[in-house]
Amino acid sequence: MNMYDICVIGGGLVGKYIASKLQGKNIAWVSSEYPTFTSTQSYQLAQYLGRKDTWQEKAFGIISWPEDDDMSYFPVTLKKWQRYCDELREELNIKSLREIGASPSCSSAIDYLQKQFSREPLRYFESAHQTFSGPDFEFREAYGEYWMKQKPQWDFLKLKPKYFHAESFFIDRGKATSIHGYDDKGRRGVIYAKKFIVAAHTPGSIALLQNTYDGFRVNEQTRDLIGRGFSEHPQLSFGFLSLKQDIPRTSLPAICYQDYEVEGVRFRLEFHFTPPRKDLVELCLKRFPQYTADHFVKHFIRIAAVVHIPNIRSHRLYFLIQSGSLEKGQLWDNSSYKISSFFYKSLDIHKKFLVDYLQKEIFPTQDFVLLNEHFPWYFAGHVSGGAAYPDVLDERFFLHDLPNVAIASAAALATNGLFNPAMPVLACAKHVLSHIH
Repeated sequence: MNMYDICVIGGGLVGKYIASKLQGKNIAWVSSEYPTFTSTQSYQLAQYLGRKDTWQEKAFGIISWPEDDDMSYFPVTLKKWQRYCDELREELNIKSLREIGASPSCSSAIDYLQKQFSREPLRYFESAHQTFSGPDFEFREAYGEYWMKQKPQWDFLKLKPKYFHAESFFIDRGKATSIHGYDDKGRRGVIYAKKFIVAAHTPGSIALLQNTYDGFRVNEQTRDLIGRGFSEHPQLSFGFLSLKQDIPRTSLPAICYQDYEVEGVRFRLEFHFTPPRKDLVELCLKRFPQYTADHFVKHFIRIAAVVHIPNIRSHRLYFLIQSGSLEKGQLWDNSSYKISSFFYKSLDIHKKFLVDYLQKEIFPTQDFVLLNEHFPWYFAGHVSGGAAYPDVLDERFFLHDLPNVAIASAAALATNGLFNPAMPVLACAKHVLSHIH
């Protein structure tokens, strides 16, 4: 029996970061498959862990940092949180995209947007990709193929995780002694370790805990909290033609944004310089015969309105068991989950408010042609919470009930605000690692 000091579960960007910090130690780093990334209402849990570079790593082109009040629940001082952020900027070679915004190809477009959307100053995302504009693309298909081949500058880890589909911890005397699952050939397996760090995506982290708490009846009160209080930030997508301004094409999906708060609703406008999809251009040309494909190549701009739905305790992730009724000792297949109807009702209220406000108060009309007949409403794919501090985790981000199991995933965060939670989760990882002895 191999006994590891630490077992890291998850092969995405956070698992990779943790493994890089623990290189040379007696660790096991394991991950399930990660063939693709999807952002839908039903998340396929097996897609959130992987042995190869993940979509998140390749898409790590835009980063926005949370505001201080977003992180007010974080169990460290704001000074320590800022130190984590500064260290991550240095370690991951993160730079402001102001450099691209100042380039001749972008500066006129950004000045134009600032004049059109003048209520708030434009702010710049940051990036872990190379900060250059990249080739000019006519349509998104070629752009997407190019973008997915780019390697982030921080892909520095040569160590690769072993395949292991983790399903449940084994509990003995109030601690996790091992994790059970199966390998790439479907053979059952066990990994023994003194400590465990769960760096899986939020749904995978919650499913792993739910399996464990269901199987061992660790604490019924905590079991009821797992999966509750999760947060998302869905978004509306608007397509425009900016008839008086050429829109440059960059190697990044977006470089600037604005934040708003109206009647207690927080939302963000992201300005995307990515080229249009060819199939959507063909549809639009039928609806707008007065324009040509060249208009779309030069003037298309996509604006995403991202809305913050506050974390509410009654929101819950409901896991779907496709294998039917469970027999004694049988584990879930962790196939997918759905969210509460209460959350959907909350989304509908926010959607109606946001569409009305944007159309009447924000979006200019004189120089823009709105292309949407409908307004797509979809999740940004950044589900957080469900096993958050302080209900389920202590101030170190270790489980109250299992003090040798840490959660270093977005499941530990009580909210994700208007930001991609990658950096706060990496800060969680730094926080957990500071308590590993």
